[in-house]
Amino acid sequence: MSVAFTHYAGVSRNCCLAYYGMLPEYVTVLRMLRPHIERQLPDVRVFISCCDDFSYLLAGEERTVPFSQMADRRNDFAYIREVPAGLDRMHPLVSLMRESGLSYQPPEPVRRTGSCLICPDSGHPDRCVRQVERLRSFVRSRGFHPMIVAGDVHTACPHPDLCPSGADKLRLIESAAWVVGTENEYTYEAIARGVPATLIDTGGTNDLFRFLSPAGEIIRAG
Repeated sequence: MSVAFTHYAGVSRNCCLAYYGMLPEYVTVLRMLRPHIERQLPDVRVFISCCDDFSYLLAGEERTVPFSQMADRRNDFAYIREVPAGLDRMHPLVSLMRESGLSYQPPEPVRRTGSCLICPDSGHPDRCVRQVERLRSFVRSRGFHPMIVAGDVHTACPHPDLCPSGADKLRLIESAAWVVGTENEYTYEAIARGVPATLIDTGGTNDLFRFLSPAGEIIRAG
């Protein structure tokens, strides 16, 4: 469909970064990256589009487009970049940043004592961690109280009394002293808020975690 030049002039700064896969951490990280992209590319306005089910991860954010509205709004953007859920050597979100010479500056770390959230689930079913007792012991050895938050649309929770909804899990991070998790939205939400985060290595490349948290700790799952 042709677009009038006058319309294009009004949207020429608009870029949409879209992710329609089933790994919610991609949406969290796109939200984290956006202010850094816009600061380094001041002539660009970044919109984020994702599956409607993951819209809660963008609550309170401006310039978001749920998938259900995207067909009607495609002409609002001069450039649309759909991010694949790739399992290549380099994470597609790291590739997105590096190909344009863009960087991410982690926030100042928050120092608290108290609870450590253990988030063993993953959008990849084969990368969930079920041996949580070792993680409990690991957290206690560091002087923190372990709290397991597990179970979502991807996995059945073995601890139904400790399985808040996705939005409630995000709220728990606001008061957490530390988060230990697989490569999921909660681990990355902790990084976004300056809460110390430890990644449980379950066999991925881990390059996205290293990009966002260069000084972050990585431990083995087994």
